[in-house]
Amino acid sequence: MRVVDELTEEELLKLEESERDNETAVKEEEEEEQAVEEAPLAVRRYGAVVRTVRELLAGRTVDFDRLTALDAEEREALEILRDVISGRRNQAFTYAEDRLLALNETLARLSPILAIATLSGAWELRESFEKVRTDLTALKVHLSGMEAAEEQLFFGEAEKKAEEEDDDDDDEGDGDEGDDAAGDAEAAVGAATDGAPADGAVKPKKPKKKKQPPPDAAAPPAPSPLTDEPPAGDGGADA
Repeated sequence: MRVVDELTEEELLKLEESERDNETAVKEEEEEEQAVEEAPLAVRRYGAVVRTVRELLAGRTVDFDRLTALDAEEREALEILRDVISGRRNQAFTYAEDRLLALNETLARLSPILAIATLSGAWELRESFEKVRTDLTALKVHLSGMEAAEEQLFFGEAEKKAEEEDDDDDDEGDGDEGDDAAGDAEAAVGAATDGAPADGAVKPKKPKKKKQPPPDAAAPPAPSPLTDEPPAGDGGADA
């Protein structure tokens, strides 16, 4: 058997990798043993969390002060879950987007205690864990659908409002032109019916027609080219 110094570089790497694997396996065994030793207290906490989640999903009222087996962070996470399910936070309505964020925070806080059901020696907890995970997943899907609906409704109302504002602007412009046209027509009708000038304007006078000579009247004699006096017989009617 060769000593370590005689091993090739590749063989040394394989040896180090094997030692790391062994250390990891030993560490995992120690953690499992510690989890088994702490199982009674952990199982009680796990049971309290699962029961509370079920009661909240069923719409029942929960007295969080009685959850003495849980720590403050776990109780706070369950209180957040209560608000997520009810859709209200401090008596105020919350949108689906905010509820989704709060649900993710709740799951992150409760994941360590719920993970107890995944241990190799906790088969009796596996069924309750799957039930809770299914219910919380369904809640998350429901909230995702609500978020999409709220976004569509919000953008739809915004577009509708913008269209209404555009229509109002168009109606105001058309109304002004219509009012002007109606006013002009009304003034014209009034002037035609009662003879009064529209809008206080001075009524224009008709031009006087020039008097035309009778069609059979003889033309006056032309003036004499030798004198400036009018010809005899002119009565000065045109003077």
